[in-house]
Amino acid sequence: AMKRSHSGSASSNAQVPGGGPEIDEILCQCPVCLEVMFGKILRCPDGHGICAERCFETLPAPKKCPQCRQAFGKKPGRGIMVEQIIAAGQWACKHDCGLKFRGSEMATHLSACPARPLKCPYCMDLVAPVG
Repeated sequence: AMKRSHSGSASSNAQVPGGGPEIDEILCQCPVCLEVMFGKILRCPDGHGICAERCFETLPAPKKCPQCRQAFGKKPGRGIMVEQIIAAGQWACKHDCGLKFRGSEMATHLSACPARPLKCPYCMDLVAPVG
């Protein structure tokens, strides 16, 4: 059962200790990069979402929804409610470091995660850390 807290954000009785509610990642994946859409989300006229800062810019012109093929308008709408749900939810790190964070904290963690791939100074490929 979802209920409102005094801050106006949704909360749930089924929570991960120390975090927000658990959410099925598949429901929040971008149809282009297949990653959870942390950050701004743009939506097509039918309501499908796409990463605003990464994947939307890579769509060829005329920009169409990868799911339903409807054209995005000149200024696509934001999926603000979905953005807020993802930001409040509890998510496992995609680098399998074993830690979980709220969506609003994930970008900060990913940039410093000890398990994140690093660029090799010799070949410039991304490689897994040793250790």
